[in-house]
Amino acid sequence: MGVLAAITAGIIGFQPTTPQAKLKWTQIGPFNLTEHETWYVGPKGFALAGRCVDAAYGDGQTLFAAAESGGIWKSDDNGTHWAHVSPNWDHQETECLKYEPRTKTLFAGLGNIYFVRPLGGVQISADGGASWKLTGRSQFGKETVSCIATDPIDPKIVTLTAQSVVAYNAGGIWRSKDNGDTWKYQSGSVPGVSWNDLEISIGDKPVYFASGSTYSTGNSKPVLAKSLDRGVTWSKVPLPASLLKGGNEGKFELATSKTDPKKLYIAFQGTSQVFMSPDLGVTWSLQTPPKFGTFVELFCAALPGGQDGLFTEWFDVQFSPDGGQNWRRIGDTEGPKAKFHADTHGFVQSPTNPREFLFSNDGGIVRATLSEDLKGFEFKSLSAQMPNFLVYTLSVSGKKEGLMVAGTQDNAAVSPEDPKNTAWRSHVTGDGAGVAHLEDPDMYYAILGEHQVFGFKPKSDKSDYFDPPKYDSYDGKDWGVLAASDIPRRLLFASRGVSAYDPSVKKWTKLSSSVTLQPSDTILTMSTLRDNGKRIAFGTKAGRIFVTTNSGGDWVEVKRPEPIFPVRSIDFDPTNPNQLFVASAPDAPYAELPTKGQILQLVLEAGNWNAYAVKSPVVEPATIRSHDGRLFVADYSGLWMRDVTKNWTEIGFINGIPRCRLTDIGFSPTSLVLGTYGFGIYTVPLADLIRR
Repeated sequence: MGVLAAITAGIIGFQPTTPQAKLKWTQIGPFNLTEHETWYVGPKGFALAGRCVDAAYGDGQTLFAAAESGGIWKSDDNGTHWAHVSPNWDHQETECLKYEPRTKTLFAGLGNIYFVRPLGGVQISADGGASWKLTGRSQFGKETVSCIATDPIDPKIVTLTAQSVVAYNAGGIWRSKDNGDTWKYQSGSVPGVSWNDLEISIGDKPVYFASGSTYSTGNSKPVLAKSLDRGVTWSKVPLPASLLKGGNEGKFELATSKTDPKKLYIAFQGTSQVFMSPDLGVTWSLQTPPKFGTFVELFCAALPGGQDGLFTEWFDVQFSPDGGQNWRRIGDTEGPKAKFHADTHGFVQSPTNPREFLFSNDGGIVRATLSEDLKGFEFKSLSAQMPNFLVYTLSVSGKKEGLMVAGTQDNAAVSPEDPKNTAWRSHVTGDGAGVAHLEDPDMYYAILGEHQVFGFKPKSDKSDYFDPPKYDSYDGKDWGVLAASDIPRRLLFASRGVSAYDPSVKKWTKLSSSVTLQPSDTILTMSTLRDNGKRIAFGTKAGRIFVTTNSGGDWVEVKRPEPIFPVRSIDFDPTNPNQLFVASAPDAPYAELPTKGQILQLVLEAGNWNAYAVKSPVVEPATIRSHDGRLFVADYSGLWMRDVTKNWTEIGFINGIPRCRLTDIGFSPTSLVLGTYGFGIYTVPLADLIRR
């Protein structure tokens, strides 16, 4: 029976089976990841983790950390070891964290302004993360909880701000009188604001402040509001016109003084300008602006001696020991002398040592200790045992155990130092958006930044940079994707076209000059065969699919069935070079409700590539891989396998992996390797999958 007849007869169909028995998934890291090239992620040997957005001091030696897509982590030994304490949440997207020592309650604000699908709400734990209670989902579930604060007089009064990226004017200020069990909307008098920050003044008559912005027709306007009755009613605080000029029209951050009950600071992201009000927002004066870049955070601490210490951050951290009069950079995170990882998202001061702080940044958690003379800091990474990495892509050897490279958010390309994955190395710098490898001799490649490719050997500190050629439609914003073949031995790069790099002569060749791509045709995915690199396929954001069987001598655009969604993943069948599989789905991270995507099987028949829809239970296929007659698909709700009899089985999440985004799939000689956005890399023995 031919392929077309088989499809017509329904052999390629949808017969989902019940979830598999528990498989033995193993998290292989990255563990003990250290920086080797020392470029803006910390000094050589500095331990790294994935992005953390907030931290909190608990009781005694206990620390808590909120990972952007990795939930909550806890350390009972002051940051030496960490344990993930939110594995049973329905998603792991976390934006803020608050520990209230008077009630011993931990609050985690849910959501992610860049990934709206995971619903918001507040996860609350009264036992140090051993158990959790979800509240607020029905009221502000479509928003991201941006900040949580507890009342200085009554700790059971909890207030939060919420913001949204789908509807820019959506947001609210919510208040609870019962330690977060129930919530009431309080910002009706200040509607249409997306709120991003919340601060409370010190003293026996606390004043609440919230900052946010409205958005319409491309213009963002800042809003400052205050409450004189501890969060019950709110009113706008007029911002003088002298503040709102020269780029100060958008988002800004707040900080109340920790030494003066009437002093308030605001910092505008667009201009790096900090203003101080000595009378709770009536009058303002410009403080000396930070000396480097824009920023997204502002934090105030009470320093020894009774003065305010201010921290701001965008790429580097700036510190003022005198309430904003003088500033100095303390991280040097833009160059080879970096003291810690760039992009700090949160600051918190120790309740027992006023000179100690925790920085939450794109490399995990850093302890910063201020010298007694307030002139310098010592920095220590607390991230060695926190594998909350945000993995974009994988390239895994099917011949050699331990030969793999992963592209990560913020921590570049990483690879294991040994076959047992006990230690890992960070190569080059930046976001490792795409990765690939060649074998015999072994070489890793990674895309770092827009249209930049680096090559490096395993276990090496050195790398070579080579810029792929640009096609006419390239707009300077595409990251690009990588693939590699061993026969012929070459690296493939694609963004607005496909180019091949021959490492033996160190030369790029354009392969797709005959293909006309539109501005919407950014290439999102590409595939080739290890032993037949003349066959190349790529898919675009506009949903178009192109295939060549002769290294780009001729390209064919495949006519595909409706609906037309962006092509998320494409993969040649290693056992049959005349067929490949496609995962196609809408822009899921930015849609409020899931839309059924599409899995396609492309077959070369009588000289033509024909596309057939594959029935499946997968809602939003994001990554697709073929292996030994089986099909593996990851989506935003789990991992699926179609076996050799065309039956589907769900094999992810139910088997011990926290519910998170699954980003890529690879195959070592003995294991399936799974990349996650929030928990690094997992493996499961292929023999166990096949048995089941």
